[in-house]
Amino acid sequence: MAFNLFGMKLLFTLLFVLSYWSANSQNRSSPPTFNELFVPVDTVYIDINNDTFLTTPVNLCFNGNYLVWGAENSITIFSKNRSLLYYQDKKGRGPGEFERAVHYSCNGNSISVLDRSSNKVSLFRYSKNGKELLFSDEFSISKKRPSKLLDVGHSLFTLNNLLNPNVSEPAISVYKKDGTTVTSVGLIPKSAELQSFIEGSGGITVDDSSNIYYSFLGDHRVWKWSQKKDSVIIFDNKPEYFINTESGNLKKASKSSMEKIRYAFEISRITDLFFLSPDLIIQQIEPDNYLKEGAKQKVLIEVFDTNGIKKYSSVQLPNVISFTYKDLIYIPVDFFSNLISGQGKKAVLIRYKFKVK
Repeated sequence: MAFNLFGMKLLFTLLFVLSYWSANSQNRSSPPTFNELFVPVDTVYIDINNDTFLTTPVNLCFNGNYLVWGAENSITIFSKNRSLLYYQDKKGRGPGEFERAVHYSCNGNSISVLDRSSNKVSLFRYSKNGKELLFSDEFSISKKRPSKLLDVGHSLFTLNNLLNPNVSEPAISVYKKDGTTVTSVGLIPKSAELQSFIEGSGGITVDDSSNIYYSFLGDHRVWKWSQKKDSVIIFDNKPEYFINTESGNLKKASKSSMEKIRYAFEISRITDLFFLSPDLIIQQIEPDNYLKEGAKQKVLIEVFDTNGIKKYSSVQLPNVISFTYKDLIYIPVDFFSNLISGQGKKAVLIRYKFKVK
């Protein structure tokens, strides 16, 4: 009887261990779905009328009151209730004009615009009544040719590109808003050589404690710069699917810009980085070559806490993230090229909230 009792206990213990191992093995092999992590809050609509002239944006940004639809050479701003506030054509090379904006950043009462064609940053601010957008200043950044811009407090941060693989370049440059260089941080990895060929790649963001995070195309890592400690730590947790830039293949593609662009679409591309309050960093990755015939765009995210602990991996999104605001992420309902025609009330974004604690 004692033997049978011991045998039954052993059997139950083995079954429990096998069940636990099987459940955890399944969790490891099956990433969570987007709907398991995020819940829709509401839909964001904009009113399009005869005075609304929309083109495909390079990116959107939001300060809590105004939604900025930033295009290559125009700015369209919608009020808090998403009605058209004003539209400004900015095409040109004069003060407050730009020919090929590649990134917009909203910060309270100001908007900063990175112009790749003129190699400058243009600064704008809202009038006191909020009904006008006023030009403030601009300055040249011709030596860096950055890919993205971050407007935080009284400073501007640029995510720089590696223009010469034989020369070490700072990863981040910091400027005052009069264009004075304050400092630079880190070094651009060699794997980021292709970033300058794919606009909109790489990512930079800031958390509630003013820590700056950044990533580069072709490199799975996330760098965290503590401004208070003036120290950099690296989140180095490579996803299984991620294809880094290989130095050998990069050399083969070095003959022309077109070869580099083709190769850039064969690797995994970091396309943005976001902070989600109170303590999450979202790294957005497009892992597949959707230039191939019949291929579709695929967007995955890696989710870390602000200490660098990876919380979730390989989570597939319904579309790219446009921006985050506090604890919400904003995702377009369709490709922007399909949203810019027609008139009336139009759904453009869905707001989601992270539901897993």
